[in-house]
Amino acid sequence: MTDHDEKELVYWTKFVNPIEKMNQQIRHNQEIAMSDTQERDGYDDYEDESSSPNIEGGMMIPIMHDPFDGFNLWTGHFSVDITKPIREDISKVRGVEAVDVVSRYRMHVAVGRLFVPNDVMNGIAKVVTKYHKHACSGETT
Repeated sequence: MTDHDEKELVYWTKFVNPIEKMNQQIRHNQEIAMSDTQERDGYDDYEDESSSPNIEGGMMIPIMHDPFDGFNLWTGHFSVDITKPIREDISKVRGVEAVDVVSRYRMHVAVGRLFVPNDVMNGIAKVVTKYHKHACSGETT
């Protein structure tokens, strides 16, 4: 068994969107503040239809626009260098919508909505395995 067969070359995690996480916390805090206000005022039927509800004291907390919204994002953790040729071949895998190399061993990949994420990630793993096998055998690609 060779080195490339013995270790995992790519490990995937679902991308945790920091803006969505922050917006969820803002919504949660707004709901708590509204609930507290309603309990104090004895008014349960209040509904605020604005996207940035009023909080006690008239302060508005905006919900940030999320540039990641609509993307099915994954983080790939690689045990090999993500070189320019690897990145270019990954971007050609069917179902890959966008590729963002974050570091030497990590990248974000957007999977198109009409594709099965596991199929796309397996396609990416094949690309990485191809380059790794060539590197192990001393061939050039």
